[in-house]
Amino acid sequence: MNRNQVDGPSFINNPQKNFFLLIILFILIAPLLSAQANEDCLVCHSDDSMEMERNGKTVSLYVDENILMESPHKKLQCVSCHIGFNPDDMPHKEDIKPIDCTTCHKDARVKHPFHVQMMRSGPNDPGADVNCKGCHGTHNVKSFITKTKKEVNLLCTNCHSGQHQEFLGSVHNTNTSLGGKEMPGCLSCHEKQITRTSFGGDLSKTKLAQEQLCQDCHYQGNNPGADKNKTNALIPDHAYSLHNKVLKAGNGEAASCINCHEKHLILPASNPASKVSDKNITATCGSCHNGIMDLYKLSIHSKKASEGNKEAPLCYDCHNEHPDKDLKNLSAIADVCADCHKPVKLNDKFAGAVKILTVFSASYHGLAEAGGGATLSKCGTCHGVHDVVPSEDPASPVNKNNLIKTCGKCHPSADTDFASAEIHTVPAKADIKKEIKQTTGEGSSGFSLFIYIFGGGLLVIGVIYAVIRFTRKKKSD
Repeated sequence: MNRNQVDGPSFINNPQKNFFLLIILFILIAPLLSAQANEDCLVCHSDDSMEMERNGKTVSLYVDENILMESPHKKLQCVSCHIGFNPDDMPHKEDIKPIDCTTCHKDARVKHPFHVQMMRSGPNDPGADVNCKGCHGTHNVKSFITKTKKEVNLLCTNCHSGQHQEFLGSVHNTNTSLGGKEMPGCLSCHEKQITRTSFGGDLSKTKLAQEQLCQDCHYQGNNPGADKNKTNALIPDHAYSLHNKVLKAGNGEAASCINCHEKHLILPASNPASKVSDKNITATCGSCHNGIMDLYKLSIHSKKASEGNKEAPLCYDCHNEHPDKDLKNLSAIADVCADCHKPVKLNDKFAGAVKILTVFSASYHGLAEAGGGATLSKCGTCHGVHDVVPSEDPASPVNKNNLIKTCGKCHPSADTDFASAEIHTVPAKADIKKEIKQTTGEGSSGFSLFIYIFGGGLLVIGVIYAVIRFTRKKKSD
């Protein structure tokens, strides 16, 4: 071997091969070397009169460098988004397609569930109802993190002007906070899946999602620091309401928050225009319970309410604002009626409306119920439920001409004498004992004898025990 020959990689000792490698390397890096910087593009595009015709429209090609440098994209080069443009050709590209923002923002579809068109297609597909630049802009794009709620809402109004006008008048826009929380804007609610299209048209799932969203702010448990005496917009857990239970059972026709409170034009109950105001609550409930609403309109309760009597019961006075129990149970009805129809309350609030009646629990029916007669008559059995009218009204079940029929539902042998008896009177003590005895079995001779023997035996044992202790103590002394 020649001592002057240097061992090494073959390409170092092969000039011809080395030359071809340099050519290949140049071909690979040539596009990078020729890629123009933003300054190259702005030589032409900084001209505010620069424009072109596209699809029959005049399109401005002007780029304001100052605006571009204030955007989150200021560190990007033009060619980072405008891919494949040749500055030597006019136009720079034969088939100019919209910029694909998902090249960088790969999770854009997931972050925009409120624009289902984007979820189903590309963010900038031709003919799409929404696209990235429609909300975010082009060169003037700004970070949504730094935008105020008002700025974001104004972007939405470009397409959703009707909804935005309603929102401007709602408590979500006019109030400042709820329990210390900032009031919601468009994205506060719509960044979550709450529309029917999100659940394949399943109405019950849609409403349950909407209810959960409302509870995020309006549930008392999520606002431990709020003054519940001042913040009446806080509610107990709606999951225990009857409406919610029906929704969970799959009935999408059951009422949810927005059925009663509206979607965007949410007003406090004190506002006469609110769907849950005293003026409108009957019609709101009646939109689902229309048959019951028709009956209620016939009642003395409805008549007094329409006359402006604030003590006259409306739907939620009996059923609660967010009903949690079914009042078909007769005991529940009696409890509800007693809230107003106690003698003291009748004196104070409804003087002259009806005769002062004794408490239901002191009547024969009430005593029988207390003794376990759960199937016996309650208020609604005789007086009706939603269509309650005074006894003087010929339509009243307790009108003197209707009593035989009304009483006959439970007492088939009822006659004129039976129906003429006083119902809401306090029975004599002997009658009370008799009623309890007949209803529960208490007071029978065998039962009474057992009580007397058992009680007497305990008394005798107690006396004997006391005498023995006293005697032992005296001996020990």
